[in-house]
Amino acid sequence: MAVGRMLNRTVGLDQELNSVSVEAQLLFLMSIPHLDRDGLIIGEALPHLGTVLPLRPDFFPRYEQLIAELIDCEIVTRYQTKKGRVLFFPGFRKNQTFSYTREGASIFDPPPGYIRTPSGIEPDKHATESVVTQELLPTDSGVTPDHYTLKISKDKISKGNSRPPLDDTGMAERTEMTHQYEAVMGQLVSTAAYSDMVDYMKKLQARGAGDWWLLAIQETVGSAKQPGWQYMKAILERWLAAGQPSTNGKAPKPKPNKPTRFVVTVGDENVYYRTENGVDVEERREARPMC
Repeated sequence: MAVGRMLNRTVGLDQELNSVSVEAQLLFLMSIPHLDRDGLIIGEALPHLGTVLPLRPDFFPRYEQLIAELIDCEIVTRYQTKKGRVLFFPGFRKNQTFSYTREGASIFDPPPGYIRTPSGIEPDKHATESVVTQELLPTDSGVTPDHYTLKISKDKISKGNSRPPLDDTGMAERTEMTHQYEAVMGQLVSTAAYSDMVDYMKKLQARGAGDWWLLAIQETVGSAKQPGWQYMKAILERWLAAGQPSTNGKAPKPKPNKPTRFVVTVGDENVYYRTENGVDVEERREARPMC
């Protein structure tokens, strides 16, 4: 593959590209030099960001949100292959001047609705027309709407090959969990730790215990000499095993009700009782003082 790609100077006037966030724009533009001759690149967070933005681990937690923005404005598409999800930049070839045959062949299958020819990938003329007009995708951030529509043109998709929807309905909560970690810990989530964190976030979500995440962060900051993910991970493992959050390794004990006392006069005696945990217990009897 060539060491670089052409970037048309009219890119700054592209309405679709300018409708997304600055972070999504940066991800799009930084991907262009790394596209293969068919305008394809791996669409999984770790290898993609490790290639195009290796010095920006802060993009990792927001990766799905940024990709969703680019998909929503139709400047990229993403589809599933045996090698994982792949991103297709449909406008790539028209802005390039390289010789297709001198470039190395793509390692990825062409996108649904396209075929590979000696001169490049082209829309499949035999693809079924307009079988999918829209697809509802779950959001990946509280910033974007709950659902957004992916428009699919009739000449770009064949029946049964619609792009699989993003499968993470809990991504918005996990994005918020990541922000909590960074804000309270005062440190960015590293690329190496993020996938491990997501596993624990999902475990908490499966139990309906997402609120434990912030409790664990606070416990880590309050207890650890050097707060970090490994310490917090140990806390979460302990809590998940116990089935409840705890403090300093010990589950909180229920506070017993404080006993209350009262006196009952019976004949010429005062009978002293205490009520403890709902039970009246006689303590002693004393003769009533004579006036």
